[in-house]
Amino acid sequence: MDYTQLCVLCKIEQASVNSRGDWFDVSCLGCGQFQVSGTAAHLEFPSGLLPRLRCWARAQSDEGAPLEITSEFLDNADAQIPNPSVSDKLEFALASLARNTKLGGQTIFIHSQHYPRLWAYSVDELNYLVHTLHEQGLIHSTDNFAGHACYLTANGWAKVESSLQAGANSDQAFVAMAFSQDMKAIFDQGIAPAVRAAGYRPHRVDSAPHVERIDWKIISDIRASRFVVADVTTHRNGVYFEAGYALGIDRKVIWTVHEDDLANAHFDTRQFVHIQWKTAEDLREQLERVIVGVIGRPHIR
Repeated sequence: MDYTQLCVLCKIEQASVNSRGDWFDVSCLGCGQFQVSGTAAHLEFPSGLLPRLRCWARAQSDEGAPLEITSEFLDNADAQIPNPSVSDKLEFALASLARNTKLGGQTIFIHSQHYPRLWAYSVDELNYLVHTLHEQGLIHSTDNFAGHACYLTANGWAKVESSLQAGANSDQAFVAMAFSQDMKAIFDQGIAPAVRAAGYRPHRVDSAPHVERIDWKIISDIRASRFVVADVTTHRNGVYFEAGYALGIDRKVIWTVHEDDLANAHFDTRQFVHIQWKTAEDLREQLERVIVGVIGRPHIR
């Protein structure tokens, strides 16, 4: 059943909502597309969490990995959802505008009520981010009562390209996978040696100590990587988000999955060719060949 009601996250936009058993599929112009369980839909969301949750839902939606909101997710949401600094938000806002631009000089209109698109927590913060990028000469913005008409300047494109190029020439490979004891041998004996044999450095977000918010570090690490290996075995939401973000910034994604689990892969990603593995050794052999064939070996300097 399709009907229209206020979005459960922003309480502002009229959202298209589709009832699917115990789930609701929501499409909001501000918060993007996400899924919410029937139980969570009737909960009172913590007011301090809502701004971050709106931005996180929008970011996941834009990367093709709609957020699934359950009561269990909400119990741990404060630790899972990024809380970026202002400088991080400025970088994200510029990158978001670039991803949604097809041509130089193309104008994008950001409605004031759609502030989560640029990871702003309010209309005031959206205005600050846009005006600051304008003052820095990275975008040109014309304001009106409804929002901002923006386009990237030459300096803005140069900054975006410089950031992306650093990763495009990297010898680092980001690995997105379930962090479970059952999967440890798959990384240690399958993925990691295959990546090294192809000439690259395997990197998981837990590879080195850090003091950053974990999800914001993931975004930074993907941008610094040449490609991503995404093993969707057990189908963790985070793996789909990381792969989606990589595709959004033009990073190659190599998909892998245990042969018994392919049928459970997300419908939106099943179109991609997956390496179907039986054992860690089988994965190592297949993955090395695919990396060399699709990505190539690093340039010798």
